[in-house]
Amino acid sequence: MMSPNFIDHAYFYFSERRVTVSDDEGYDETVQFEWTEDGAEGFAQIVEFLQSRMSSDSLTYCFN
Repeated sequence: MMSPNFIDHAYFYFSERRVTVSDDEGYDETVQFEWTEDGAEGFAQIVEFLQSRMSSDSLTYCFN
């Protein structure tokens, strides 16, 4: 049975509405949210979700 990958770190790029997560095996996945009301809501939801489940040492916030 294959073991699941776990999110090791999350990067939030607020000025781009983009989230990149790195897993415990070193792979990255990026999600870019649209500049619409739905995109803003989705971005806010994923930020809140990850913040509530990960330690602050595993989160990086980028504002430029």
